[in-house]
Amino acid sequence: MRCRPETAPDLGAWRGASNTVSRALSLIEMGALDDASVDTLASRVGVGERQLRRLFYQHLGASPIAVAQTRRVLLAKQLIHETHLPMTEIAMAAGFGSLRRFNETFLALFRRPPTALRREVGADVTAGVQGEVSLLLRYRPPYDWPAMLGFLRDRAIAGVESVEGGVYRRTIGLDGLQGTIAVRPTDGDALRATVCFPKLSILPKIIGRLRRVFDLAADPDAIAVHLAKDPALEPLSRLGRVCACPAPGTDSSWPCEPS
Repeated sequence: MRCRPETAPDLGAWRGASNTVSRALSLIEMGALDDASVDTLASRVGVGERQLRRLFYQHLGASPIAVAQTRRVLLAKQLIHETHLPMTEIAMAAGFGSLRRFNETFLALFRRPPTALRREVGADVTAGVQGEVSLLLRYRPPYDWPAMLGFLRDRAIAGVESVEGGVYRRTIGLDGLQGTIAVRPTDGDALRATVCFPKLSILPKIIGRLRRVFDLAADPDAIAVHLAKDPALEPLSRLGRVCACPAPGTDSSWPCEPS
């Protein structure tokens, strides 16, 4: 409750874990356990269910289901603090199957109902038909937004993506539905993403893909240490001018679900 983990940059918390765990965590972030079982997830990373559970407890001290639930809870906490969405819509947007399950999870973890976490008093504002939600995507500085925007501008897909006035926009399609996203810089080492999508339960998948597009899990310190080994790059690294852009030649389009 005090450290507000949902406001921290999404760094590689599993750094040092096995490659299998890292791949499984990436799939969980993309919603692999929202509609499928742990056994299905294990098959996708090429191990048995018992082996995957063992690896998760070994490297993370928690089961795959617990990790997925933690991500849902942290997203719900963020939406409670940053929006005035009704609790029913927050429950759906965070991936909970029902308001009852949402309330039970919060009572079990925080010993208080979700409504007790809302600091600002005000009328609920529904997401509406288009499902518009605005929230912060945090990163660890430095982050070269102009360079990232330039990278995306040069590779923008006509009729799908646009970069104007320092804002990245694009249309998206998931589960047979269409929507839009807009991402712009804001204060406090964060990007502000505005998502318009008619199905709020898809929000965790969209957020996961946005974090990948903008490389928000990048650790500038680790990058700097690595680049400092190159004599030509070391001065730039030391000055903190390391760019967290995608690697040259990579695809900047909306990422597919990891295989």
